[in-house]
Amino acid sequence: MTVIGAPSTAEAVDPATARIDMKVLLITDGEADPTHGAWVALLDGEGVPYDLFDAANTLTEADLRNGDHAYYQAVVCSIRCTELLGYESAEMAALDAFLADFELRRIQGYVWPEPDLGLNPSVGDDRVGDSLTLTSAGAAVFPYLDGTIPLDDTWGYYPTVVDPAAFEILAEGPGGLAVVGVYQNPAGFEELVITIDSGDWQTHPKLLGHGLLNWVTKGVYLGYSRNYFTAHFDDIFMADDRWDVDLNVTPGDTPASEPEPPPIRMVPADVDRALQWQTDNGIRLDMVYNG
Repeated sequence: MTVIGAPSTAEAVDPATARIDMKVLLITDGEADPTHGAWVALLDGEGVPYDLFDAANTLTEADLRNGDHAYYQAVVCSIRCTELLGYESAEMAALDAFLADFELRRIQGYVWPEPDLGLNPSVGDDRVGDSLTLTSAGAAVFPYLDGTIPLDDTWGYYPTVVDPAAFEILAEGPGGLAVVGVYQNPAGFEELVITIDSGDWQTHPKLLGHGLLNWVTKGVYLGYSRNYFTAHFDDIFMADDRWDVDLNVTPGDTPASEPEPPPIRMVPADVDRALQWQTDNGIRLDMVYNG
């Protein structure tokens, strides 16, 4: 993104008539960022238009808007925004004003809890093996999930909430502690904060990702969510060493004094049955041969 000079004075905005581009702004500090890959994979996977802003540059008002024209419909900071843009910085002020003026939302993808996010400080730890549970509010944001959300190789924080009126928990860790929740930012907009890290190889960002994207864009965005299910079989065309019930032997383990039974292999009737099963059940069987 081109770095513009000093920001101009913002014009008054009526969000009901303002022009808002269908694009997400993703602010990160590069691939070393612990959630960078997960957000890129999510946005690319659902085909959502987005700009990737490197926090090493300077974010200005002119990067975000031109009068009542917003260049973005939502903002994601891959980690805590103030870590990327600086505490009490002109960049943070421009970003907060932009979100408030256009009544947009923001996600902070991985934060350490502090009162200015509606959370009490807590100690981080390795959360591998834990699970998250959706609250009733979380079930509305992630309606496609049923049950708990497993965490694998995950570091993060389980804080308490400063004021339940200002922070609504969506997904909680053990003991009902906050992990994913919506904070009513005093600057005048909503933001969703997450207190655990997320890599593109992990399970929980894949499960939560679609709901997060739907929330931050208020359910209206360019893109498409796809889920596929197939049954995958290895070595289906190789001879099988299944126990021969008639000869009471396993092919390949027959004593030298005994005749070797023929290998068990698919016959045309087996193929016909498999094809018919796929048609009847609407599930494709992937039959892969590992030579």
